[in-house]
Amino acid sequence: MKKSYLFVLGAGALLFAAGCKTEDPLIVQMREASESLEKHVSSSDGNARILAAEADSEKNRTNFPLKETSPSGHVRELRVRIGGAVNEIRRLALAPQSSGHLQALESSARLQLHYSGKDRQILWAIVRAGLHGKNEALWLLAVNGDADAEKMIDLALKRGASGELDQLFQASDVNALAPSIADQVSEVVFAARTAGELETLPAERVENLKKIADIQRGTLCGATAHWALARHQLATPQDICRALLDSRRGVPADAAVFYLLALGEVGGENELPMLREHLKGDDENLSVAAGKSILKICRRLLPFRERR
Repeated sequence: MKKSYLFVLGAGALLFAAGCKTEDPLIVQMREASESLEKHVSSSDGNARILAAEADSEKNRTNFPLKETSPSGHVRELRVRIGGAVNEIRRLALAPQSSGHLQALESSARLQLHYSGKDRQILWAIVRAGLHGKNEALWLLAVNGDADAEKMIDLALKRGASGELDQLFQASDVNALAPSIADQVSEVVFAARTAGELETLPAERVENLKKIADIQRGTLCGATAHWALARHQLATPQDICRALLDSRRGVPADAAVFYLLALGEVGGENELPMLREHLKGDDENLSVAAGKSILKICRRLLPFRERR
């Protein structure tokens, strides 16, 4: 009886000790630092408040209050908001199960955000597992200068230019294709879009893009290929207009958007009337694309007008 009593007493003491176990000192210090920084954010003014807000990179500061009255202070406050948004985009891009994952990957690629080697391993895992978002992840890897990602981009373009997928490209509704087949088309579309975003365009990549732009004229693949060439000043406005207007089967809206955006890269005054027609049209996506291209062309031409 005495032994069993001592056993129960000893077990209770162990449980009590476990419950009273001290926190890891690092966690305590992290909490103290975080609380101190938040006090500065809420009560300090000027540069101290801004530096405190930027000190914790894991905090989402997209709603950071704009209090500064000087232009320089206001710009620094905007920097805090942008930094918070960038961190949130990165977090979502590396979390395949999160809502907004695809948009975060695409936003990262468009903004050319830098991802560390460790982060790129997560992106490669998304690509190799064939997860939803693999094309966006490959685009982002290529934008980050990953040589293996660029090789995969070139393989997709080579396949698209080979004629192997011609029947798929001509499908009236890619969304109606079986997912495994539609993926093959999407790979080419994203490869072309990525090629347009990258700084250099090697000769073989140019050749494959030209083949896709010509053979798949009027399709989304052909339009993205034309846009990529235009981004590198390797397409003429006449070629783009012919592809947009002379396609036998009519151009679906998603393809027309890229043709209009391509005109913004290489077009001039002659293309403005057609762009204005789309600007005033009923399709909102086409109107926005036309508006963006009109602004690009006009801003490109105005400095020369001022010299007359």
